[in-house]
Amino acid sequence: MKISSKHYNTDWKVLNLDDPGSQDWKTAIEIFKDRITHRFIVPINALIKHEEQLDRSKRRFGFVIVAIDCLLIETLQAFRTGKLLSDYNPHNPPPISLIIEFLKESPHFNWEHWKARTFCRHFRNGILHQAETTNDSLIRSDGPLVLGGKSDNGLIINRTEFHRRIELALSDYLEELRDNKSVDLRKYFRKKMSEVCRENLLEIKYPRDS
Repeated sequence: MKISSKHYNTDWKVLNLDDPGSQDWKTAIEIFKDRITHRFIVPINALIKHEEQLDRSKRRFGFVIVAIDCLLIETLQAFRTGKLLSDYNPHNPPPISLIIEFLKESPHFNWEHWKARTFCRHFRNGILHQAETTNDSLIRSDGPLVLGGKSDNGLIINRTEFHRRIELALSDYLEELRDNKSVDLRKYFRKKMSEVCRENLLEIKYPRDS
């Protein structure tokens, strides 16, 4: 099963990651970087670049950019915390979502709980469930990262700056993983990647032609 643009789950399974000083850790991190870059970073940056020369009144990709960034945030936070698909219970959701955790804990955001929760409800939930932001929340392509206070009925997000900061958070995470003293972080990373690289019965039944 292909897990990134260049790698298969078999590439992951042969790695020796029990030794924190193993050179295989470099390969493991590169596999993850390749996966995240081509699933999320490349398409978002292509959308942003496409609109750079347009007047801001003609830019239309804010919704899809923020939607993909929300998926990226949840992915990064799941890897940081070792959150597995089997941990999710739609009938009993966790009190704090991965997005809220990320926006509160990342030094590139460091948002208060109310702001992170507003973003999660108005942007993440609104766009992914209803294809629109909710309440008075808006997406812009320039200006400050975020506008709006606790007493307002929403937030205004600069999707370009928002994405730039997520890229910085990704770079930080990769650097932390390269440090063999990051024992817990690496443990959660291995746990999540092992889930990603699990056997896929449909892949085995219907293999790729090439």
